[in-house]
Amino acid sequence: MATQNGTSETSDFGTAVSVRNRYAHEVEELESEITKLQGLFERAKYRLEAANDIVSEIEGKTKDVGTVPLKGFGKYSSMSLREATLDVLNTCGERGLLAPDIMRRLLAGGFPDQGKKFYSNVYGTAQYLVKKEKAKEAKINGKRTFMKK
Repeated sequence: MATQNGTSETSDFGTAVSVRNRYAHEVEELESEITKLQGLFERAKYRLEAANDIVSEIEGKTKDVGTVPLKGFGKYSSMSLREATLDVLNTCGERGLLAPDIMRRLLAGGFPDQGKKFYSNVYGTAQYLVKKEKAKEAKINGKRTFMKK
């Protein structure tokens, strides 16, 4: 009788382990799918917001990036490019900004225009902030965007 009980208990244990393993595998697959869907959702949400920005700009209802102040005045007029770029990313970079978006906000905040070098300086500074882990980056539609950490 002990043999029968031992065999029965072993069989029950094996069945329980098999069921648990199946459920664990199902949970892992669903978690993976949820993560993938969250990424797709975030990208779609970003694209919608970007499209809304474009429509607003075309309609003449641009987002509040300020007006171009007199030379030497404004929030960014006395800041270094690194400080000003970091501030732009921290205040406006929740969903990511392209380098030209950062440039517009810097100029609107009184940062001095650097002419032809301005784009490359802003882009390089944003990359530096990512490298120093003060900002994050993402690629959306093949374009690198920068956002607050």
